[in-house]
Amino acid sequence: MSRATVPPGAGKSPIPGLTSWRMTVSASEAGAARPGGAWPWAVLLALTCAGVYLALLPPLFHRDGYVYRLWALKPDPFYNANPHHLLWNEVQVGLVHVGVGFLGAWPGPQGRLASTPQLLAAGLAITAATVFHQAAALLAAAGCGALLLSERGPWGRRLLRSAAFGAGIAAAVLLAYVTMGAALGFRSPTALWGWMTTYLETQHGLQVRFPESLAQTVMGLVRTGVQVERLEWTLARHLPFTAILYLYIAFGGVSALVAALFASQPLMRARLRALWPDEPLFVVSVLSVLVWGAFCVGWEPITYYWVVALFPGLVALGLLLRGRPLAIRVFLAASVALAAWNVRFNHDWDRIYARNFPEPLADAIEAQLGPVDLMVVLGNRDWFGNMDYDLLFRLLEHRGETRSVAILNDLVMNKAAERPWAEALRGRIERSLDAGARVFVATHVLNPAQYADLTDAGSPFAAYAKEQYAGLDGPTLHRQVEQVFAHYGLVPSDLRVGLDPYLELRRR
Repeated sequence: MSRATVPPGAGKSPIPGLTSWRMTVSASEAGAARPGGAWPWAVLLALTCAGVYLALLPPLFHRDGYVYRLWALKPDPFYNANPHHLLWNEVQVGLVHVGVGFLGAWPGPQGRLASTPQLLAAGLAITAATVFHQAAALLAAAGCGALLLSERGPWGRRLLRSAAFGAGIAAAVLLAYVTMGAALGFRSPTALWGWMTTYLETQHGLQVRFPESLAQTVMGLVRTGVQVERLEWTLARHLPFTAILYLYIAFGGVSALVAALFASQPLMRARLRALWPDEPLFVVSVLSVLVWGAFCVGWEPITYYWVVALFPGLVALGLLLRGRPLAIRVFLAASVALAAWNVRFNHDWDRIYARNFPEPLADAIEAQLGPVDLMVVLGNRDWFGNMDYDLLFRLLEHRGETRSVAILNDLVMNKAAERPWAEALRGRIERSLDAGARVFVATHVLNPAQYADLTDAGSPFAAYAKEQYAGLDGPTLHRQVEQVFAHYGLVPSDLRVGLDPYLELRRR
């Protein structure tokens, strides 16, 4: 039985002009349903994106993507059996496709609930997405919610179907984890759970702090749609930490107020009543945004994770604006202007950050270092001297490079060390000099600013607090490092890593 897409009694609406608006909606939807009606625009958009890419040639890999590619090239197929990206190594493409597949399973004729085969397809899409990225399991909650809210009939039947949908996904995902965990030797429930939650130990725990999380949520949402890196750089230089936080909170509050006023308009309220909860695609899209947003807020509210919410968010917005030509034209004009801004400034920042592309840096280091030379840096899992040493050292390690020492990661934080880190560093330097090698020290190692906030707790734009450094006193560590190098002379050298020049260490 077909279901109405407008509330009962719509023909007698007390809102002036609502009847004509509904007629406009019907005409618009009828036009949109014509076979092939949207394809010319889709093809034009695809060709435009391809042209922009070919003209600007932006980098294909984000930092994580580049590292995963290195791990995927390892001879051991299970080398990067990462529990939070279970099959990322085996299949490094497909996340977007399964996300679209999940949403594509929900529309039905005239807003009817998806059929059982469509729900099976949606469940398979969520299962596949979860083994690409663990947090995608949360989208199953959106599907369960849509089944509970949008289906007609007794609540018991709704609850049963919703529970069956969620249980089926949970069983399939658990089977994948048990199978991979057993192959890696995690056979007990405790060991398997510890492996599945590795990131909570090795990266950071959940982060919900006020007002930081609230402000960073606004930052993350803004970053998702707009290139604002230069603005953030300017704010960080001229405003204190708390002022930046409350500035973003105020902006988020004003934006929320504008959105509420827009949603409170009579025509928009009528459209919302027509879509919620009777349109399953709208319900599952809104719930997907909410559950994914909860993950973003609790994990890293300022980072790129919000981009996943764009897909269901735009679907929901499209359903809201359907049949409102003026609103659609305004949205398209704003989108084109925003795209032009992002293309312009993303290209600028791509060129700036190109200095961190690791392959030419690694090639230069390997060409300048002798067989037994030594390179000393502060850390190899972070940014220092305005350079991404984490990405660089991932590649150097992949190539088998060992002619370096990271003071923080190799010495200070090495729990298995048999002697004090300063003594170990001097010993490494002396052995290299005794062998006739040259020792190069990055200038950032001697820069007190690099030690002032090792945890990044004082940076409003930091993705997360670096908990591994929480027990270190940065200024004290800097003085200790200076004491080590006070025994040697340091002169300029030809070695540099991007913007970070190196000094050559010599005996006095």
